[in-house]
Amino acid sequence: MSQGDLLRLTDDEIDTRLGVIKPEGGRIKTGVEQVPPLTKRTREILDENDEKSGATQLFRTSTGLSTKEDGAPITKGMINGQVEKALRKTKVKKFVFHNYRNTALTEWARRGIHVDVAMNAAGHDSVQMHKRYVRLRQEDIASAFGTSLEMATEIVTEEKAVSAK
Repeated sequence: MSQGDLLRLTDDEIDTRLGVIKPEGGRIKTGVEQVPPLTKRTREILDENDEKSGATQLFRTSTGLSTKEDGAPITKGMINGQVEKALRKTKVKKFVFHNYRNTALTEWARRGIHVDVAMNAAGHDSVQMHKRYVRLRQEDIASAFGTSLEMATEIVTEEKAVSAK
């Protein structure tokens, strides 16, 4: 999800039963339907915050996500501040929040998630737009087809073990 879509997210748009997020009206930028998954870590954070209290708690309200019981919204500045803090710790340079979309779409492709499913989760209505975000390496292609030397060695070893039985 884009930063803008996250900032306008409300509790009723989070479907924990199905494990998806369904922003009302689609993506803020394009209006295209978007149904991203609730990852295991996101579910853990929501569950932890439902049980906790204090400044780090995430409150899900009808008007959006908040970190305070009084309903004060999470702001772009709060998100950017946390991203900048993480970048300083990891010494990563030239990173913006939007890079998370590239990372997510590339990881989905590496896991073999069908392009139509990934496009719907990302809110893309054209393959051309979708492809702008996916950054596969040569190793990813070799892995998908099982053509790397390491994989070929593993297959031969497994075949020998099976034939020895």
